[in-house]
Amino acid sequence: MIWPVDPVITADQNASALWLENKGQDPITLQVRALRWLQSGGEEVHEQQNDIAVSPPIAVVEPGDRQLVRVVRRGTVDRSAPQKSFRLLIDELPAPATEDGDAAEPRAQIAVQMRYSLPLFVYGASLDAAKPELTSRIEMANGKTYLVIKNNGAGHARLLDLRTARAGANTMLIPGLVGYVLGGASMRWELPLEEPTTRPFIVNLNGHDVTLATSA
Repeated sequence: MIWPVDPVITADQNASALWLENKGQDPITLQVRALRWLQSGGEEVHEQQNDIAVSPPIAVVEPGDRQLVRVVRRGTVDRSAPQKSFRLLIDELPAPATEDGDAAEPRAQIAVQMRYSLPLFVYGASLDAAKPELTSRIEMANGKTYLVIKNNGAGHARLLDLRTARAGANTMLIPGLVGYVLGGASMRWELPLEEPTTRPFIVNLNGHDVTLATSA
């Protein structure tokens, strides 16, 4: 178990706490890394960086125990930017070798290694200054219909439950997490539609439903 799943470092903070808990029956070794998170050309980009440090970067968590990981803002972070985006990658490393030289395996004899990816947003100004401003349009490509969303604001947009709006009822197009659009970026999602629609879309934006008007 990992919490919080949406860590932030606010303008008046230099660090945030991340907790890792082992609810299993065997020790686990976890590695935590922080990568810069960008979006370019509609693609997710992760880069090495020196602005955020994690301590400890590797931890062995015994069954029933939990481990505190400090996520620290270094002095190199540009505090003039309203928001910086990072990804925290938590990897379960292979079990250590046993005394006979073989790697210890889970009881089911299947070595399953997990990776968790959490968004981390670091604020250099007040939370109010880092707000998203969205525009959207419909795009056709190779016979498929896409919704393109551009974020002209300085803060990220977390999108959930994309629906089309019509009188009396809404049609769910993408349930659950649709994705993120970082400040200044554009992303697109394929829609289960055979042809473009002129109806507006409804999406949950950072916890609140908003209506997106689209243009072709």
